[in-house]
Amino acid sequence: MPKNYLWLTIASCFCSVYPINIVAFGFSVMYLNSYNGDMEGSRRLRRNPKWVAIASIIIGCLIIGVSCTVHFTRKA
Repeated sequence: MPKNYLWLTIASCFCSVYPINIVAFGFSVMYLNSYNGDMEGSRRLRRNPKWVAIASIIIGCLIIGVSCTVHFTRKA
């Protein structure tokens, strides 16, 4: 079985960008389901969960960083 990025999509669920996380998880599940029958379709779908999960992690870290910066630099 080729590499799947299910672990990466599950790890991306801990970031604060929920619609993108759900899309990445959906792509990962679609890849696992298409691997059983359609090899060409699974090759096309293989890269989608990886890049969507990476984008979700990056956007989530940016949101967390900006919110922490705003919170801790605010005057009392």
